[in-house]
Amino acid sequence: MKISLLESGIDSLKKGFANIISYENLLFKNPNDNNRFFLLKDAILFIQHGIEILLKDVLIKHSEYLVFKEIDITVKKAYKEMQAKNLSSVFETSLKKKIHTVTFSEAIERIKMISKYNLDDNLENKFREIETYRNIIMHSEIHLDEQEIIKTIDGLSDGIDSFFLKSLKSDYRTISGYSALINNFEKLGKILKAKNYELKLKALETIISICRDLSISVGEGEVKRITSINIATKFLTRLFSSELRFGTDLYNGYTSGSITSFKREEKDWIAFYADAGLSYKTSS
Repeated sequence: MKISLLESGIDSLKKGFANIISYENLLFKNPNDNNRFFLLKDAILFIQHGIEILLKDVLIKHSEYLVFKEIDITVKKAYKEMQAKNLSSVFETSLKKKIHTVTFSEAIERIKMISKYNLDDNLENKFREIETYRNIIMHSEIHLDEQEIIKTIDGLSDGIDSFFLKSLKSDYRTISGYSALINNFEKLGKILKAKNYELKLKALETIISICRDLSISVGEGEVKRITSINIATKFLTRLFSSELRFGTDLYNGYTSGSITSFKREEKDWIAFYADAGLSYKTSS
């Protein structure tokens, strides 16, 4: 069996967040069904594994020596064997079981030493919290605060996608369909232009640009829930400062008015203001 670090990490992340979706669906349908805890447990294990493996891949791409706990006699012998047998990795040698790589925590510390990889404090804290949950699951009876776990996971996929897209470049494939959307966008743009869908193309270009700048990862046909009101406010500010215009309360082919402005009224909600005199019938 041969699986690269990149393939293994992405596979674990996708499985982890698929478990999160299953967990949320079960919680919504039956809040009293404790089977959701097993979905959450598996999600944590997969997500932590995916993060750790991809962090090590980042280290290797910068310098393969950074992934080892220390350059000891075992690593040196493994390198000699790798060269003698013309292997591609020390992990293909007979000494692979004796080679020790850095811990999750040390991988983070080494990543932070490489200035071009900007691991912000919020994402680092989420990584370390996931590691703490994983250790409890692996080594003891589980007593964890469900809401604290959800708080950690909230927005985590966006942070993961943003960080690894920047550090692993085009090799990385996002948890969401964002990578596929970007890869297909040039082709889609040509199709929209050919059909004279200029407004739709402009809307897509604007939204993709905002999502990229705000580290929001979403793909074609996907629904994105933004739970941070700060991110939501920034998104709306950018959106409404563009050339695009928006109607409200679409019903029976009519809008009740064009949105003229929005305002963050309190810490947890936003009000939209519309001009009823600018209502119009939409085309089908």
